[in-house]
Amino acid sequence: MPELIFFRRSEELMRVALDGRRLTVGRAAANDILVPDPSVSRQQFALELEGAAWRLRDLSGRGTEVAGNLAQERSLDDGIDIGLGQWRAIFSLSSAGFTDEATRGASGRDTVVQTTAASETRAVPVRLIVRAGGEERTLPLGRQATIGSAQSCEVRIEDPFVSAMHARIERRDHGLAIVDLQSRNGTFVGSARIFEAEVPIGSTLR
Repeated sequence: MPELIFFRRSEELMRVALDGRRLTVGRAAANDILVPDPSVSRQQFALELEGAAWRLRDLSGRGTEVAGNLAQERSLDDGIDIGLGQWRAIFSLSSAGFTDEATRGASGRDTVVQTTAASETRAVPVRLIVRAGGEERTLPLGRQATIGSAQSCEVRIEDPFVSAMHARIERRDHGLAIVDLQSRNGTFVGSARIFEAEVPIGSTLR
């Protein structure tokens, strides 16, 4: 599956899978992916699938830097670089897999996911450490776990900003992923709003 790989100051922060839906990127929280950089417009660009090709459409009115040049619209080739101030995104036609990871979730509650090498994720125990209000819970992660405020969630977080069924952590062939379940306030990896993304080491989920 194609994906966008986001970097800030040469450090990889997150990967976002492109499943065919239109996706917007910008500084405003209403975007699918939020990039907190002052040089990025509130709505910077959109990615849309046309036939078998992905196209970038500038939404800022000033152009978006693609492969070093400002563009209003263009198709995306594998490995092409998109400039976003101190951030940049690499468009990849296929996922390169996961790395070792641990995830910390915020918004007053911390969810920490600790795992070993990505290739071993299916075989070894993975635990979720949920910290809230000075208390800590350790929960085993099976094939997947739903996060939300509903009683039926494996990871229940009582918070007015958390939807009943907010997000889902999944084990996949090469590691872990977080999937937003059309939550009311969105799911964020670090400062970037996502609908589906790999869980890189040291990330903050909220």
